[in-house]
Amino acid sequence: MSRVLILSDPPGAPTGFGGQAALLAEAVRAAGAEPVALAMGLGAAGDAPEPRTFSGGVRGWRIPYCPTPATLEFIFRAERPDAVVAAAELWTYETLSCIDPASLRRVLAWVAMDCPYLPEPIVARLAAFGRVVAMAEYGEDCLAPVRAAGGRLARIPHGVRPEFETRVSRDDITARRRAHGLDDSFVALSVGRNQVRKGHAYLLDAWSRFVADLPPGHAERVRLFLHTEQVPLPFADVADRRLQAALDAQRGCDLPALIEKHFAAAADTIEFSELGAPPSALRFLYGTADVHVMATHAEGFGVPLAEAQACGRANIAPRHTTIPEIVGGGGTGAAAPGAAPFGWVVPCSGRILQADILEWRDVVDVAAAAGALREAWELWRSGALNAPEAEERRRSWTMSRYGSAPVVAKWAELVRETLAG
Repeated sequence: MSRVLILSDPPGAPTGFGGQAALLAEAVRAAGAEPVALAMGLGAAGDAPEPRTFSGGVRGWRIPYCPTPATLEFIFRAERPDAVVAAAELWTYETLSCIDPASLRRVLAWVAMDCPYLPEPIVARLAAFGRVVAMAEYGEDCLAPVRAAGGRLARIPHGVRPEFETRVSRDDITARRRAHGLDDSFVALSVGRNQVRKGHAYLLDAWSRFVADLPPGHAERVRLFLHTEQVPLPFADVADRRLQAALDAQRGCDLPALIEKHFAAAADTIEFSELGAPPSALRFLYGTADVHVMATHAEGFGVPLAEAQACGRANIAPRHTTIPEIVGGGGTGAAAPGAAPFGWVVPCSGRILQADILEWRDVVDVAAAAGALREAWELWRSGALNAPEAEERRRSWTMSRYGSAPVVAKWAELVRETLAG
């Protein structure tokens, strides 16, 4: 039986590419091959690969984040793979140079592009692979230099985890809201790592303005849940100084301290939840919320946006990178008069520099984001925001494009084609 290595986060991990590794393993099996996971974890660069069995019974290896060529050479000798699917950060692809040129044509690189930053060495590296797979139309546009250099492009979106296929009943949502004292409250949720790129400071600014503008007596019945780390997790030391600098530049800030210092007036309306919750629990969190909101500066796909819509919830998010493709659903304002919109794609009004790649990122218009929250609140008060027909429209549109079944089918076809040569 053919073997396909999957270079990614551990299959089934609650964050990162963990959910996609599980879908890729399913796709490899559907293509008639054996998946072998190369599960990256932060640790010392010299860590030796360890054989493991991961979620779903996927056999594989635990390897360091950004593995060295020596690590991959060891595994390639042990496994003799017929193809490789790399769902990882761009900087890990350099180590795949240990593969001989002919075998590079059996590498499928799944790239989450959130800006057109592609240095020439990376363009040349990607062009040598069998296929470079974008997650969105925006990402495919960013990869145009790879096509110009002779590379072959495809597009397969990030899939919604199978756990989200099961609906959360309205009775269950009502019971959970009652248990948390949210019976008559408007609940906004934001899901994302505590990183600079996720724009938590701008989100808190928009929320604070929304709360301050509410009619008297209504601020006691609104809540913002931040599904993130309260303080950013430390990154383990890695040998590559450029990689270490890139990791450090992603770190966020002490969010409780930020709230206390700058948004104290709204502090009583803001709560945190556990980021490491499994997807089976996360869908209940989306269901308990009335709207999902992000102030991110860039997205290579925007997983929480698709997850929220799979749970029937509208999104509020900035108009940049991949977001209009996911939150579009017919576009803002496409709903019938008096009905809830699919979501709010909010304009941007500034820029912020991402230090590690020296590229500008768009910053959401905070006043417009606060205005979208107010519109969502008004629709919630009228009962239209999450009426059954609005929920079903968001869910069916999302699952038809990003559900696990269509994503697995597309990957199985591509893997089958690659193995056939």
